[in-house]
Amino acid sequence: MQTIGRYVVEGELGRGSSGVVYRARDPIIGRIVAIKCIRLDDFANPNERRKMRERLFREAQSAGILSHPGIVTVYDTQEETGSVYIFMEFVEGQTLEQVMLTPLASEYVQSLLQQAAAALDYAHSKGIIHRDIKPANLIVTSDGRLKITDFGVARMQSQQTTHTGSLTGTPNYMAPEQIQGKPCAPASDQFSLAVIAYELLTGQKPFSADSVPAVLYKIIEMHPITPRHWNPSLSAEVAHALGKALSKSPQERFRNCRMFIKALDGKWNAMMSEAQHSMPTMVVRPDGVKPVRRRSLGISRVVLSTLVVLAIIYGSIRFLGIRPEARIPVLDLPVVVTPAPAPPASTEGAAVPKPSPMDEPAAVPPPTPKPVPKAPEIASAGEYAVRIVTTPPGAKVLIDAGAPVCVSPCSLTLQTGRHTLSATLNGFTSAFKVFQVPDQTDLAITMDQPSGKLLVVTAPIGADIFIDGVLRPEKSPAQLTVPIGRHRIAVSVPGRGRREQDLEIRDGASTEFRVNW
Repeated sequence: MQTIGRYVVEGELGRGSSGVVYRARDPIIGRIVAIKCIRLDDFANPNERRKMRERLFREAQSAGILSHPGIVTVYDTQEETGSVYIFMEFVEGQTLEQVMLTPLASEYVQSLLQQAAAALDYAHSKGIIHRDIKPANLIVTSDGRLKITDFGVARMQSQQTTHTGSLTGTPNYMAPEQIQGKPCAPASDQFSLAVIAYELLTGQKPFSADSVPAVLYKIIEMHPITPRHWNPSLSAEVAHALGKALSKSPQERFRNCRMFIKALDGKWNAMMSEAQHSMPTMVVRPDGVKPVRRRSLGISRVVLSTLVVLAIIYGSIRFLGIRPEARIPVLDLPVVVTPAPAPPASTEGAAVPKPSPMDEPAAVPPPTPKPVPKAPEIASAGEYAVRIVTTPPGAKVLIDAGAPVCVSPCSLTLQTGRHTLSATLNGFTSAFKVFQVPDQTDLAITMDQPSGKLLVVTAPIGADIFIDGVLRPEKSPAQLTVPIGRHRIAVSVPGRGRREQDLEIRDGASTEFRVNW
C-alpha cells in the first residue's frame, strides 16, 4: 500500500505533463485529500527544476493564506527524495471544461459566474492574482458549487516577478497585458473570467486561431466578434458588458469581478425574459437613470400595420364615393425581415473592425430590407417545423437538455423562442448550438472527430517535429491538432540530436512537449 507522508494513496485523479494528482486518505482523522506530486528529478535542466520547485511552494503559499468556500484549501506541503507534494482539499466533481460539453441552463451559468467572481474578488482583496483562470481550473461539484484551484502561477501583488518574454497562463484566456509582459492586476483575472462568460453564452471562444501566435495577436490587437452574432437572443446590453470586461486596457474594465457579473446578470435576465415570453420588457440602464422599454417587433406587427393602412384606404374610398373600377395607387409598404445569423464557420479568422472598448464589438452590418422569404413551415400557432442535418448523419439530437430526441437527419416541432441543441455520435465530439425559432429552422451541424492540442516548444527553435515516426511540415514552436490517444512525439535538430517521449492526447485538452538542448 503506497503512502505519502502519513496519507494512504487510494488512486490517481489526474496526470499532466508535469505531475500527477492522487486521491489519498488521512488514516488518523479519515479525511480525503488530493495530493499533487511533482518529480523534480524529471527536469534535467537545473534552472527548470528550480523554477518548478518555486512554483509549487508559491502555490502553497498563495492558496494557503486564502480561506474561502470558492477556493480549494491547501493543507500542507512537503519535499522529499526529489519530489514536491502539495496536500489540498479533495473536491469531487468535474472541471468547468468538462461541464461545458453539455448544454447548461441559464440560471446555472449565472450561478457559476457569480461564484467565480466572488472567489476572485476575495483573492484580490488579499493581494493575490490567479493569472491562469480557465475552465480547467474551475471545479464544479454535483450540487453546483464552484471552486477555483491551481494557484501555481499566482503572484503576490507586491512581488515584481513578471518579465518581458515570459508567458505564464493559458493563451486563449490570457489578458493582453499578461501577454505583453506587463504587471498583472485583478483586472487581468476579470478579463479571463469574461472570456469564460463569452464562451458559456455563445459556445465560441472570443479569441481563437490555429496557432498560439495568432491567438496572442488577436487578444492584443483585435476585438472579438459581437456575441450576438453567435447567439442572436443576447441583448445589446449583454454584449456591452462583455465588451467592457474584454477591454484591451485594464483601466477600462469593471472595478471588480462582481460588478462585471452584476452588470451581465441584470441585462441577461431581462433578455431571457423577453426571449421566452416575446413581451415588452423593462430593462434598467447601467447608469440607473431611466428605464428603457424594449419591444420585440415581429412580422405579426407589420401585418397588423398593413391591415390598418388598407382599412383607412377602403374607408376613404367609401367616404369619397370613388367607384370600384377607379384606379387606386398601390402603396409599396416595406416589410421588416429578421435574417438568420451567418453561419459561424464563415467568420473564422475574419478581420473585425476595431470599435471603442466601451461599445459593443463590431458585428456584421445590418442588411437592407429584402422581400419576404418563403415562410418556415408552421405546424400550429406558435410552433414551427425545424429541420436538423448533421455531417456525418446518424447523430442523436437533444433539444433544451430534454425531450424531444431524434436521429439526424430529422425534423422536430418547436415553439417560438430560443433553444439549445446538442448532438452526439460515437467517435465524434459532441456539438452544441444555440438557435432562435422561427429565425432558424434549417440547422446544419458538423460533427468533429475528438482531438487535442499538442504544443511543441524547443530551444533552439526550428526543430523538426515527428508524430508516430511521421515528419510534420511544421517547425517548433508549433501548436498541432492531434487525434486523441497515445502518440510517440519526437523533435530533432541537426548537430544536437533527437528527443522522444510518449504522450497521451486527451479530447479537447492541451498537452505540452518542451525540450531544451
